[in-house]
Amino acid sequence: MARILLVDDSHDCNQTLATLLTLDHHSVCVAESGHAALDAIAKLDFDLILLDLVMPDMDGFEVAKQIRKIVGDKCLRIVALTGFCSDRLAVEGEHFDDVLLKPVRLDQLRTLIAGPAPT
Repeated sequence: MARILLVDDSHDCNQTLATLLTLDHHSVCVAESGHAALDAIAKLDFDLILLDLVMPDMDGFEVAKQIRKIVGDKCLRIVALTGFCSDRLAVEGEHFDDVLLKPVRLDQLRTLIAGPAPT
């Protein structure tokens, strides 16, 4: 079981992914803005963050940067969620461990969660 923070400004996307992850017995916390994600990180421990790149209050790049500052050396995977193929290259070296294209497929999500933690 993983502790997952799902960050997306799309309520529908959050609800769909949260339901699928919960059915797979993961603990899921949802944040619908970058600021809400940072608040959640300050209060709870997570194993994985699924982070939308395009949000109105703060983009996913800035959120990931701030999260890395907050957690320091703690082992935490941050995965970018995006609807744009071009973003796959943009996330390399930008505080992310991986990227998933929307709509996220359940098999991809399961593989990602089961994979090794970053070193």
